Amino acid sequence: MSLKRIRNILEIVGLSPLESKVYIYIAKKGPSTEKVICLELGISKQQLYPILSSLKEKGIAVTASERFNVFSVSSFEDILEKYI
Repeated sequence: MSLKRIRNILEIVGLSPLESKVYIYIAKKGPSTEKVICLELGISKQQLYPILSSLKEKGIAVTASERFNVFSVSSFEDILEKYI
């Protein structure tokens, strides 16, 4: 499945374009720190915090390590099962 199609599906189930972008990055790269996500995606920490909070509230992202602010995400299949 193409990334464009995955992004479209994520937006259909309620993720914003930036939430989708962050989700896809973490899903592809694996657990990542806030700093790495910001650097790789070219977004500020001020933009990233609400996105990660929203993904956590939706049950899509979790804090894998509180000490280092490492985040991981649910599999795409799990998201589809949850929302469809």
